[in-house]
Amino acid sequence: MKILLVNDDGINSKKLHKTREKLLKYGEVITVAPSQEQSAKSMSLTYGGTTYTKYDDFTYSVDGTPADSVIFALVALDLKPDILVSGTNNGYNIGIDIRYSGTVGAALQALFFGVPSIAISSDYNKDLMLDIELENALDYIIKNKKYNLINQN
Repeated sequence: MKILLVNDDGINSKKLHKTREKLLKYGEVITVAPSQEQSAKSMSLTYGGTTYTKYDDFTYSVDGTPADSVIFALVALDLKPDILVSGTNNGYNIGIDIRYSGTVGAALQALFFGVPSIAISSDYNKDLMLDIELENALDYIIKNKKYNLINQN
């Protein structure tokens, strides 16, 4: 399985790296994240294009928004992921927050390209979601192919 991992907290986010480590259990993980924090950017795009940094064959940062990161991965890198995971966001996205969330915006941008997507959020001060619930949720979603409901009969 090929997994595209993005976020809105930036390439240096501790939770991004912890999420990547958990996702490696399920297959190849390519990380494309903003070079700086881009919280509350929703699905905004950078006018005039972006630049990027390649760290290795599996890790890139984009000088732009989370949605820019998705477009860079799918168009410029021509990636064909089985699923996009956006997060893990540093802070919950609940209620009206989802309208502004760059984490949710990245997942929605991937859906425009037909890529099944999930957005993950967690508490600010602890890694409870990452440590306890993330693998349980991913096991259910990925092993049962619940991420591709659009194409199931």
